[in-house]
Amino acid sequence: MDIIEFLINYIEVIIFLIIVLFFILRAFIKKVPYGTVVIIDRNGHYLKTVRFGFYLFNPITDKITTEISTKTCTKNYTNIFETYDGQFIKLSFLVK
Repeated sequence: MDIIEFLINYIEVIIFLIIVLFFILRAFIKKVPYGTVVIIDRNGHYLKTVRFGFYLFNPITDKITTEISTKTCTKNYTNIFETYDGQFIKLSFLVK
């Protein structure tokens, strides 16, 4: 019975502490989206490379320096050129 009375008397303090704890954890847990690699520096020096998922991040000492996409990008380039004698040359190449 004493625990229930304690919770009832200090419910505002308990709710406040839960909210503060939520925001602190939110600052320390980061998510890397699919198809992205993140490079993290600590105090100006390379610390680690993180791939897809959740990881712990210290916002005081750590800094995300680079986000690199690992998704495959394909581009097809086509152009038509006219030569001096009036003929046309079609040039096409694929870049991945």
